[in-house]
Amino acid sequence: MRALGALALLAAFAGTADAAGIQIARGGDAVDVTTGEARFSISTKSFDVLHAASLGGKPRLGPGRVTVNALGSTSTFGAPSEVTTGGDWVELRGWADAPKHLWYVARYQFFDGKPYTRLVLTLTDRHDDSPAPEPSDRHWNGRQLAQWRLEVGAPGGKPASVTQHNSYSFSSAGGPWVEVVSASGAPYQWAPREAAVDPKRIELTHQAASGANQIVWHPMAEGSAELTALLTPWSGGSAYHAAKTVSYEIVDAAGKTHTVAGDQRNGTIKLGTFALGRSSVVRLKATGAGEEIAVAGSLRVAPTGGKPFEVALGARHDGVLGDGAITVAVKDFWQHHPMTLFRTAAAIGWQAIERPEDYTGGMGLTLETLIAIDGPPAAAALALYAPPARNVPLKLHPVDGSLARSAIGDRYDALLKVFAAHYREDLERLDSFGWRNWGDYQIGTSYTDKSGVVVEDWANEQYDLPNGLLMAWLRTGDPALWRYAQASVRHLMDLDLVKFNPFLDKLNGLVYRKGEMRRPRSHFDAEPITDQGFAFRSLLLYFQLTGEVWARDLAKQNIDRLVFYATTRPQFVLNGGRPTAWMLRAALAGAEWFGNDRAHPYQLIADGIVRQLLDYYQEHKRLPGRQPVW
Repeated sequence: MRALGALALLAAFAGTADAAGIQIARGGDAVDVTTGEARFSISTKSFDVLHAASLGGKPRLGPGRVTVNALGSTSTFGAPSEVTTGGDWVELRGWADAPKHLWYVARYQFFDGKPYTRLVLTLTDRHDDSPAPEPSDRHWNGRQLAQWRLEVGAPGGKPASVTQHNSYSFSSAGGPWVEVVSASGAPYQWAPREAAVDPKRIELTHQAASGANQIVWHPMAEGSAELTALLTPWSGGSAYHAAKTVSYEIVDAAGKTHTVAGDQRNGTIKLGTFALGRSSVVRLKATGAGEEIAVAGSLRVAPTGGKPFEVALGARHDGVLGDGAITVAVKDFWQHHPMTLFRTAAAIGWQAIERPEDYTGGMGLTLETLIAIDGPPAAAALALYAPPARNVPLKLHPVDGSLARSAIGDRYDALLKVFAAHYREDLERLDSFGWRNWGDYQIGTSYTDKSGVVVEDWANEQYDLPNGLLMAWLRTGDPALWRYAQASVRHLMDLDLVKFNPFLDKLNGLVYRKGEMRRPRSHFDAEPITDQGFAFRSLLLYFQLTGEVWARDLAKQNIDRLVFYATTRPQFVLNGGRPTAWMLRAALAGAEWFGNDRAHPYQLIADGIVRQLLDYYQEHKRLPGRQPVW
């Protein structure tokens, strides 16, 4: 990795880079990248995604743009203020909208002889000076992001679009889809049936306790049609689970609501024939008694004189949209719902955060896109999901022992194999997807309070889930573990780590504590604390594996905040436990990684922490604190 860093530094001074056939040349208005017959031009005067792209001298793509709806109006990303290059990458940084304190980081990665680029794009709040002391301050109320849109200029397109509405349904424009309404907290939300009765047809179940929890089918059909609910009934000793009387509501073309009772001991529930319009819906309410469970399967729609079709659950789009030679693929597309891929006559791209979401200081979102100007869409998707080289980084010290091979290590690897399968099941059971939850996990019980507020209980990566998953992938090479690890790292960078300086000094650069939080403000409705000071460890490891400089920069923000605590509040060192351990580890990491930073004498700070601990040990014959984290 030191060799790669030297290569990147050389490229920055020389203005050009050559990494095994990739040529990167910095000009006055653009950075030009050549890889095989493909050539890409990235403007340094405006942020237009790709200023131009050609193959064999023939133009394929032109200028685009990125916009976002924030604080009540639409903003267009501004020109980059920082441009850096490396052996196979170009990075732009700048203001998406300076008055709104929105900043972006755009990293383009190129591949030898391949006609595509991987774009890792981050949008984040950036406050260099604190306008409000903490996330609960009213200054942060009403801050919402919505309709984050990336467009690449691509004339001559055939219009198309696909929207992933939730974990279980996507549709083309105007096509049928299914809405999942969970109104009363995670333990009561719709979950995949256990065990699945048909892997090709997902069914969702819900305790039949509240009609506010619903499955809503949108047939998007016009005219008379017969409607039938399809499900697999409970059998044998489990039959008592079946809600004997479930309630379906059908809203017809005139807006009139019809209520039909159904018995789930049958495999089909005939709802009747109705005149439908484009806004018509069919609702299944999770109602019943005792321990009964409502089951949602497919809805069969049989138009009068037309061909029947089913509106099924379990539709997950692969996030790849191709038109001729042009392909756009979005990593973890359905996991970031609601999100849209689109093709217009003049552009191709995506629109994320289709449902407005609250955000606060230092919070953002990262999306990874592969833009191809030639080749099959499958090749683009393969490149997008390919993990980095599984090399043990030089700065992962052997004394750590995490990668040791032994009989115990073999048993641990077998345990990881079991974990990978169960972790997926856990994510599915709790529907831990969408912008907020993909990459995190639930730690406690969610519920609805007496005032009707849904409260979530999320772990905010405790205890350093990103690092654990990265190490698990390094040990096993399991691509599923890499995917979970990367999602966890992105979650840490985007949501849990307080970036820049939006709050009081004591809260910046740290990770939010775990705990119960209102659903709209889940993950950030609590204070960041020193106990959650682990971010730098996984971010530095992730940087070594991927070369993403933004991860290293955020690691430094975390390190600097921890040494700030160690120097301005020396009594904190003797509190012991996790805070002390993270402060010491951060000072050591700072000395190793950023030793040339004259503003932070990391080595001296680390020495001071050790001296305090030794003095304490000599007096008390033990280290401070009760947790074995040393």
